[in-house]
Amino acid sequence: MGACDVTSATYTVGSLGNGIDDKNKKIIDEDCGASNGSIRNIGVANNLTKTWYNQQGIVLGNGKDLENIAAGSYYFKAGSGACEITSPIYEVKNVNKNFNVGAIITVPASCGNSNGSIIVQNYQGEIPTVFTWTDRGGNVISRSKNLSGVGPGEYTLIASDGLNCENVAGIFTVAASEVPFIDLTKLQSYISCDGNTVNVTGIEISGSTSPYLYQWIDAGENTVYTERNLNAKPGKYYLKVTDRFGCEVNTDIIDFRVLENETLQVPNSITPNGDGINDTWRLPGAENYPN
Repeated sequence: MGACDVTSATYTVGSLGNGIDDKNKKIIDEDCGASNGSIRNIGVANNLTKTWYNQQGIVLGNGKDLENIAAGSYYFKAGSGACEITSPIYEVKNVNKNFNVGAIITVPASCGNSNGSIIVQNYQGEIPTVFTWTDRGGNVISRSKNLSGVGPGEYTLIASDGLNCENVAGIFTVAASEVPFIDLTKLQSYISCDGNTVNVTGIEISGSTSPYLYQWIDAGENTVYTERNLNAKPGKYYLKVTDRFGCEVNTDIIDFRVLENETLQVPNSITPNGDGINDTWRLPGAENYPN
């Protein structure tokens, strides 16, 4: 070496042969449009300062890493003049998560109460971790996985991953169950030959919440019979019908005592002499035995 020779600083040539080492690069994609993507861990010879650009060539910063960016194409330049190097283009993607309810069970509100519910059984694809239920007016009414204790109406579930991804997972309707209706228009009552038992037929129950529980209740609030059509001793009773949701409906009190004095009486003779007494064969109480 001559007296005028000089020795340069040490330079590292990376995997691409241009002073850039990106074999350990870490690209984090954007979540659901939240501009939280990043490009990290790219080395440059001699730790030259990077100037980051987006795909439009607009300068974004001069940091070692590029942080808090939206989906798109990015690159950097380092050095200057003839020694300036330009990186490859790095792509940051936008990763969307869509939460959609699969199967549900809906329980109607019953008995005029706010006791309806929506039970989510599964999701199609992504499973959320944060839940927000709103009513038709947009009011938040629950933050539980399932909705309960609500009246009839329309409800929306907004699901989220607890970070940046959030969407409407489903809109559901809670119906109001019908209260059973007791129809007595075809009611008929008969008394046994000995006058000790009343039989009732023709009672009809309409509604969509069967099966029903039947209770005939006496004046002392004692249950005396548990079938729809009464079979009991003469007396005053009312019918209570309870549906599968526990909703109750009652009749007014019905007096079946008037039949007690109308038991069948069979005379042993007639005297058709025109005196108005036993002139014809008549059976008092026969109207209680149409068959």
